[in-house]
Amino acid sequence: LQFLTYPDTQLLFVYLFQLLFDCGHVSDAVHVAILANEMGYLRNTSDAAAEMLVPDPSHLTKCSFNIARLLVSYTKEFELDDVGRALDYWCLLKGLRTPSGSDVFEMAVSRAVYLTGQADAIIGTLGPDGKRTPALIDEYLEDCTGIISRVAHDTELGGDTTQAVKLYMLVNAPVKAVELLCTELSSLAISISRVWHVRKAKSLAQGDLRASVLSTLFILLDVCLLVELCESGQADKAIAVSQKLRLIPVETEQVPVIVGEFHLIPQKVREVIPDLCLQLMRCMVDAAMSASASPKYTRQVKAIVIYAATVNYKFPQHITSKLLQLQASIAV
Repeated sequence: LQFLTYPDTQLLFVYLFQLLFDCGHVSDAVHVAILANEMGYLRNTSDAAAEMLVPDPSHLTKCSFNIARLLVSYTKEFELDDVGRALDYWCLLKGLRTPSGSDVFEMAVSRAVYLTGQADAIIGTLGPDGKRTPALIDEYLEDCTGIISRVAHDTELGGDTTQAVKLYMLVNAPVKAVELLCTELSSLAISISRVWHVRKAKSLAQGDLRASVLSTLFILLDVCLLVELCESGQADKAIAVSQKLRLIPVETEQVPVIVGEFHLIPQKVREVIPDLCLQLMRCMVDAAMSASASPKYTRQVKAIVIYAATVNYKFPQHITSKLLQLQASIAV
């Protein structure tokens, strides 16, 4: 490496890298580039998303080298099978950022979690004591909070709510986890796939959370209970829970009051109201058709129809039509 003392050593390293690469010695080329970069003989591009080599327009014998693109490209051939080995290379990219300000190392780790599904091995899990267990990234960072938050955010954007909630809990962000759960519960309240979310929400409800977030969570949990009662045909219990919830009137006299209180209902809960009305309507109609029918079932049927027509919230057309169809089926 005597030529390191010569002028334009950067250009010589680039030529050496290119020669090794063209001759098929990709691994040697990569490690020569890493060595030159660590010794300060390469001028890195300011943009981690730039091409591998970026010539200097004002000095054609000079160029900038994108070490980030090189390493990310090189590790693609084994990152799925050997994440630990890939991390050894990615850790050299800490501090390098894309034009949007994203850390390249964090992006690479987040991508690995997404592609491999090995979140537990890469960033850890919650132990019985509520603390995160050490994982692969602990070998490269003293504080893993930032990178886990990045992975959690990317996982949320990717639509994997279950995994995102786990990751937010891993990084000790229970409020974010609960807010995400509330969003998911509002869409799953009438779905049979809500069981895990309900269980997780109940466990998170024991924590120290903002009052508004906690209130929304508890209401959604009660909504899930009410839906379960409707689905199992327990009309009397459903009416009792509905009466306590005060989201939907159980008789026509309550309609003006419940409608007037609608503005107090959290947004995530409002989104559930139309489907909840439909669930209650089906349950009440089935009960009203039974041999031992009680007038209270038909009273709630009437109340639901009037409520849906007067509340300041637009019900989907298919739900409105179904409500009217169910009402007509018992000639109320």
